[in-house]
Amino acid sequence: DDMQGIRHSKLSNVRDVTDGLGACVTSVNKWCASKRLQLNTKKTEVMWFGSATNLRKIPANEDILVGSDIISPSTVVRDLGVFFDSELNMKSHISRIVCTCFYHLRRLRTVRSLLGQEITARLVSAFVLS
Repeated sequence: DDMQGIRHSKLSNVRDVTDGLGACVTSVNKWCASKRLQLNTKKTEVMWFGSATNLRKIPANEDILVGSDIISPSTVVRDLGVFFDSELNMKSHISRIVCTCFYHLRRLRTVRSLLGQEITARLVSAFVLS
């Protein structure tokens, strides 16, 4: 259901990496077809990891071809609920967690009048501490 492939190389071999990953995903696609399964290439994600300087050096047209579908590299992917970005600095993940926390705090504000003061204080303190 969930597969991850990793390939490491120098910047000069970017084309070899994309060709190799394309061949790998094509093989997985063929294997799935032989088992009467279908690989959903629209959900397939590819990401380049590296420093900002090295990521800028990767040509923009380095897409992966799987049959007739093209997989373009993403800047942020989600895996097991964690959002990873290409520089591995976790800015996207932290931003989404903060947004979720503020959303739940605003929701608590709307039900505060329905709950007693003691319950509201416990909910807010438990939410802030977790």
